[in-house]
Amino acid sequence: PDYAGAWRETTVRRLKAWGFNTIANWSDETLARNKSFAYTARLTPEGDFRRFKSGYAPKNGVPDPFDPRFVEAMESEARRVAAPIAEDPWCLGYFVQNELDWGLWNDDKGRFGLVRAIFAAKESSPARREFRKYLERKYGGASDLSKKWGLPIASWDDLESAPIQFGKDPDDCLSEDFAALTRLFAAEYFQVVKGAIRRHDRNHLYLGPRFGAHWCTPEILEEAAGVCDVLSFNDYRAQIDPADSLWKFVSGLDVPVIITEFHFGSTDRGMFHGGLQWVDGQAGRAAAYRRFLDSAASSAFVVGCHWFQFVDQPLTGRGDGENYGVGLVTVADVPHWELTEAMRETNATVYNRASWSRIGQNAAPELRP
Repeated sequence: PDYAGAWRETTVRRLKAWGFNTIANWSDETLARNKSFAYTARLTPEGDFRRFKSGYAPKNGVPDPFDPRFVEAMESEARRVAAPIAEDPWCLGYFVQNELDWGLWNDDKGRFGLVRAIFAAKESSPARREFRKYLERKYGGASDLSKKWGLPIASWDDLESAPIQFGKDPDDCLSEDFAALTRLFAAEYFQVVKGAIRRHDRNHLYLGPRFGAHWCTPEILEEAAGVCDVLSFNDYRAQIDPADSLWKFVSGLDVPVIITEFHFGSTDRGMFHGGLQWVDGQAGRAAAYRRFLDSAASSAFVVGCHWFQFVDQPLTGRGDGENYGVGLVTVADVPHWELTEAMRETNATVYNRASWSRIGQNAAPELRP
């Protein structure tokens, strides 16, 4: 009769045996807060505030941080979620939102997609009014801006309210202004979020917005690194590659990073979809997990990894149709033993490997591993 309690008791024993130490995002709150593991909490502000999409990420628009309705929604969500657990020593901190459409990494047009979207809107917005104020201070007259941008902007009112479309490739002047406006927008967003958290909880970390690894830009990350305590990324690639342009950039920001989603799936046991990183069978999943953890442990800026997810998704799909075979256990609660055994072995030694990797870089020759 107490199936939920029995499930939680079994799951805690399993996770400890398999070497896990944290309950991550999206998880069952009762399991997370039973004082067996450190856990993360999530804040998801809702409301009719303005949102903008750069047009590259398939999911969530970025809230307009200058919109008073967003500021109010963020405050309300922090009061609801953070205030009750502000003194809980088991809580690591807060993720706020997930995979927002900030823009496209390593793409000139996509890099400033958010600014383009704000200007392309048919109506004014709080963000656009702030953009106007910045550009007025920089250029003085609208005619000077029109000349610099090469666009027919007759007045500052035109800049604020009329839809503006830009060419595919911004020139140096546009890029400079777009970068500044992106920073202005991002700085306000991260400060609004952290301010709301700190008013209700001064004890725990702001763990960032769970960036999609492709849906962020240098300007956004630099502003986030100055405000967030940790940067969080969902990264469904085979490993953390130090030569990858994103990770080379992030490694220079001097901020800790959590990989908040990764997985490897297969279709060898009754599933029709292997997730975002398909491999060949359960043995392939085990090998892929070892490789990913090794790459994370050897990255000086990565402090943790959160697997997505504990249980295979339903064969017929969850609410949005996603039906990945990426769990540690099947929908019948039977472990994928090849994978969980590899996790147990790998998790048991990951801190030793991380320590040697990081100490060894600067250690005397006789101390290097």
